[in-house]
Amino acid sequence: EIVIHDSNLAIVGSRRLPSFLQQARVLRMELPHGRFERRVSIPPGRYEITRRELADGLLVLALRRLP
Repeated sequence: EIVIHDSNLAIVGSRRLPSFLQQARVLRMELPHGRFERRVSIPPGRYEITRRELADGLLVLALRRLP
């Protein structure tokens, strides 16, 4: 979920374990899994998201400031 509110861009999601690890016994994990939330301050104004892509674990967002 991607939300723009006031001067914040909020990204909320969930990281899942890969399917091959669902039944595995994991002794140590470097990257956490489960729910996460990130907030990024942006300059005041109204915005629309013009592009959103997710590839290889990288989220790319393009914002356009509205008049």
